[in-house]
Amino acid sequence: MPVELMWIAGVIGVASFVWGLQAIQKQQRITVEHFQSHPQALTGDFDVPTNSCSIGNCSSSRHVEHLGVPRTQIAKRYAVNWCSLRLTVDPNVDSWTVRVQYLGAHKPLYEAQRRSLDEAKVGGLEFAMFHVVGGGMQDSPEKLARALAWKEQY
Repeated sequence: MPVELMWIAGVIGVASFVWGLQAIQKQQRITVEHFQSHPQALTGDFDVPTNSCSIGNCSSSRHVEHLGVPRTQIAKRYAVNWCSLRLTVDPNVDSWTVRVQYLGAHKPLYEAQRRSLDEAKVGGLEFAMFHVVGGGMQDSPEKLARALAWKEQY
C-alpha cells in the first residue's frame, strides 16, 4: 500500500475515533441535562422519547415508562466535626457505615455498620464520647446526635 493511502487511512481512522468520542460526550451532556431538567426521572416515572418508524414515515412519539427503581442514585454522606474528631456516615445497599477519625487523618479510629442512619450516628458518637472523655459525659449519645449539626455531602 502506498504511503499516501496509509496516511489517508490513518487520518480517516483518527477522524472516526474523534467523531465517535464527540458523539459519546454529547450523549452524556444530553443525559445530564435531561436529569437536571426532569428530576422525576430519578424516581422511576418519566416520559421517554421514542421513534416509531414505518416505511416512508418516521414520527416521534412519547410514552411513559415506569422503571420501578431510580436510574441514578446519588450517594449522600453525613458528616460532623466534634472535639477534634470527624464523624462520617455513608449509605450502603442495606446499611450505613460510620467512621470516626481525627480531623485531617485518613485512617479511621473506628468503623462500624448499622441498620439505620440514626443508629450509625449514635454508634459513632458513643465511640467518640468514650474516646474523648472516657464515658464521663452528662449527655447521652442519642441526645448529642440530635443536637449536632450534621452536614449533608454529595
